[in-house]
Amino acid sequence: MVSSCVLIELLENLHNLDSLTISYSSRLLKSHGCSQKSKHHNLSTTTNITKVNMCHVTKIEQVDFLLTFCSYIQHLQIECTNDIELLSLIRFIFIEKNAYVKDLVSLCLWIEKVNYDMIQIVQTIIDDEQILHQYRIEHINDKIYLKLNVL
Repeated sequence: MVSSCVLIELLENLHNLDSLTISYSSRLLKSHGCSQKSKHHNLSTTTNITKVNMCHVTKIEQVDFLLTFCSYIQHLQIECTNDIELLSLIRFIFIEKNAYVKDLVSLCLWIEKVNYDMIQIVQTIIDDEQILHQYRIEHINDKIYLKLNVL
């Protein structure tokens, strides 16, 4: 297990890294406050990570932590536990963290027991709240795929 402090140090030294897979635990999130804020900002502008795969995500704060350092992200996959509320996560990514996901072209949300009704609810919320304008939503097995900027 790697703490958030160690992860930050690794990212600082791996400037050419283009993809990252991370499996979360509560320890990683708890030690988030271990480094200076200015250092975090500098890291977000120097990393080249465009693909992120997040496993065992239990809290939106975990997504927040990683999006802060990956300002060029294009492909994001999040394996959610049952603790994550799907609509809150979508709102968080596309409304609260919009500046961090400006280059995002695909989002995959891996959620147990996804069904057609959930997809319809997600699509209705996205459209009604105008969260996204040009997108396509697909459901394959336990994954919801959002393809962005689709014409």
